[in-house]
Amino acid sequence: MAFSKSYSQDNLKLIATMTGEKAGDQFGVVSGVGDVNGDGFDDLLVGAAGGNYAKLYFGGAPFDTVADLKFTGEQLQSLFGNHIAGVGDVNGDGYDDILIGSDNKASLYFGSPDMDTIPDFEFVGKYLPENLALTVAGAGDVNKDGFDDFIIGIPFNEYDLIGRVYLFFGGTILDTIPAITFVGDAAGQDFFGFGIAGCGDTNHDGFDDIIIGAPGGLTGRSIGKVMIYFGGTEMDSVADVTLNKPNNFEYTLFGLNVSYAGDVNGDGFDEFLVLSSNNVYLYLGIDSVYVMPGYSLGTGGDINNDDYNDFLVGNPDYIDNSGVMVGKVCGYYGAALLDTLCDFSMEGEIQWGKFSKYITIAGDINGDGFDEVIVGAPQVPDNQDPVGKIYIYSYNRTDGVDVHENPNYPKGFELNQNYPNPFNSATTISYNLPFSYHTTIEVLDCMGKKIRTLMSGKDDPGRHQVVWDGKDESGSCVSSGIYFIKMAGQSFDLASKKQTKIRKLILLK
Repeated sequence: MAFSKSYSQDNLKLIATMTGEKAGDQFGVVSGVGDVNGDGFDDLLVGAAGGNYAKLYFGGAPFDTVADLKFTGEQLQSLFGNHIAGVGDVNGDGYDDILIGSDNKASLYFGSPDMDTIPDFEFVGKYLPENLALTVAGAGDVNKDGFDDFIIGIPFNEYDLIGRVYLFFGGTILDTIPAITFVGDAAGQDFFGFGIAGCGDTNHDGFDDIIIGAPGGLTGRSIGKVMIYFGGTEMDSVADVTLNKPNNFEYTLFGLNVSYAGDVNGDGFDEFLVLSSNNVYLYLGIDSVYVMPGYSLGTGGDINNDDYNDFLVGNPDYIDNSGVMVGKVCGYYGAALLDTLCDFSMEGEIQWGKFSKYITIAGDINGDGFDEVIVGAPQVPDNQDPVGKIYIYSYNRTDGVDVHENPNYPKGFELNQNYPNPFNSATTISYNLPFSYHTTIEVLDCMGKKIRTLMSGKDDPGRHQVVWDGKDESGSCVSSGIYFIKMAGQSFDLASKKQTKIRKLILLK
């Protein structure tokens, strides 16, 4: 799984950079947010905590560096843009949504082709002095109702010093009352909720789960811990699993950040990452742990398109060979047999720029068939003038395969968002194949049951499309609701590579 530094850097190429607007912005908080406008490209959200704004960049081929929307906090708010997240499709309209937090509220924005910057919902604290939205995250679908859910954390508040995390269920009708409230240690000061994330289905019961970190920081022994809460139709606020740092040293801040990693080793189970003050822990299940040095973590996709999820580990204080603190990010490719060797790395360009303080894998924002790596450096050009800058990297094949050189062939195995969506009579599903595949395209209901097969057979490389008329295999019209298009392919090249893509669609009558 490991390559040399020079080889690995040849595999990722810098395709774009963006900077903040002015000194003090600290532009560089990065998050992949899915496809918020339904155009078939993943999108990117970048926050500027010092500038009190966040910018949304719609993906495209080519990807451009002009922000499509700018979200701005109110004058009395602070830290707006420092806490951002894509939360999936919480209202079931077929478009991904975003959540932006400040120190006193969280704002939810629904995605759509004509998305605007007016919050669709705002969440404020129960107690006025409370720092409500210090952390925000998507939670997946914890109650399996077909809608994505989200969580908002308050690790510390001035009312009773007890951290809380609020879970909100998605649905066609939303409100600002949490469905479940998770509460930290009654002794206080454990910073319960400093790290929050949906962590996939860790116990393989069909429901997504939630992980919450309580790193401590004000107590005498700041070892920290993380708690996992299993999803379910009767989900409660009692932790099902509590994890402590594998090596029980003091002042480690275990749980400083947590993140869903997807299926890194291809075993069919979801993995997650936990950050301490100086290490990143990859959990394969609950007992098997891989440890890598680092101070930030990033997840979100498959960088090299090998069907294993990958992850990033950053060190913004990394000192290069010349003795300059430039920062560094290491990437780790998923594989059936994992190790802790860095597979590729990139270093910062400016001293004290805090390169890699924020990192993510943002999905395929430029339509090249590979998920992009986004690295934030909020202190560029230096800590006295922190305008901030982000760097976007894309995987670059170097294996000598020349089929991609044909401009008529797409570069990736891609299932585009259907159009129109929502629809009421028929919708077109387009897809791209870089090689010859045996392709199967099926319509599934929200429970995963097959409704109809639209395509099954050999497809040549190129761009294709099929149409679904809203009918099942028997020719009967199906009812209004949420459905899924599943495309599975097995190539006739590259050792019979198998891939699967899924898109959500909505039928309205």
